[in-house]
Amino acid sequence: LHYVESQGEVKLGDLLLMDVGAEYDHYTADVTRTYPSNGKFTREQAEIYQAVYDAQEAAAKTVKPGASFRDASRAADKSIKESLAKMNLITAPDATYQILYQGKAINMPQYRLWFMHGFGHWLGMNVHDVGDYDAKLQAGMIFTNEPGIYIREDALEYLADTPENKAFLAKIRPAYEKYKNIGVRIEDDLLVTPTGVEWMTKALPRKISEIEQFMARASKEMNYTRAQNISNPKFAVLDSNNLFQVEDSSWNLFSKTEVKNGKTVRRGWVSSGRDAAFSGSQPLGHLHGD
Repeated sequence: LHYVESQGEVKLGDLLLMDVGAEYDHYTADVTRTYPSNGKFTREQAEIYQAVYDAQEAAAKTVKPGASFRDASRAADKSIKESLAKMNLITAPDATYQILYQGKAINMPQYRLWFMHGFGHWLGMNVHDVGDYDAKLQAGMIFTNEPGIYIREDALEYLADTPENKAFLAKIRPAYEKYKNIGVRIEDDLLVTPTGVEWMTKALPRKISEIEQFMARASKEMNYTRAQNISNPKFAVLDSNNLFQVEDSSWNLFSKTEVKNGKTVRRGWVSSGRDAAFSGSQPLGHLHGD
């Protein structure tokens, strides 16, 4: 779920999952996006991605004052179970498999093999903030909406050797081989409003078409070979031609914006680290700082 080493090589056709955060005026954000490294989802990747997207949408539709976090969580679970059943990764939405505990067979939901974490968490001064998950929602509350599906390569190797599990494996094996090694999570921050919900992270590309269009556009506009390394900047902004220092960093990541020194930012990342430098070896390029 969180590959903290970040040492693996991103290969052509891989999915890259980015779980990132931000902090402003002591409050936090938490966002996850899953992008195809070559700019295009395969058919199988797109099917898994759409299932997660649909679960997000189903959860958000339940959010309003008087509802609960659990309502949204149940809606996401229901959507994922239905999608997994359609893809034949589980035998039915409410089907079970078995684990052995102290010599006894215990039934577990099949969908939890592929969606094994919680639907989301409260968001505030901590990324995983405190709060009562059974409380009624009120305007001003904020939480994450982050379902996921992960078809792990070794997921079926350790199932208990029972007749029920053997029948389960026989039914899902073809679909498992089809979707194996695909993992997707999408995470957005939801604000409860007096009339419903606001997607606070709605400006970030989320639909399959939006992501593919964004990556195609970015690959054309970013000119990595002409980027210059700079050291010890106060602020550094990357545009399509070079890196330059600015005092005023009030610009929009997704639109052309004039900055203080008269240059126009097209696409970029900001860093205030004392050793910030551009790295052109990354798939989309970014600034390093500490």
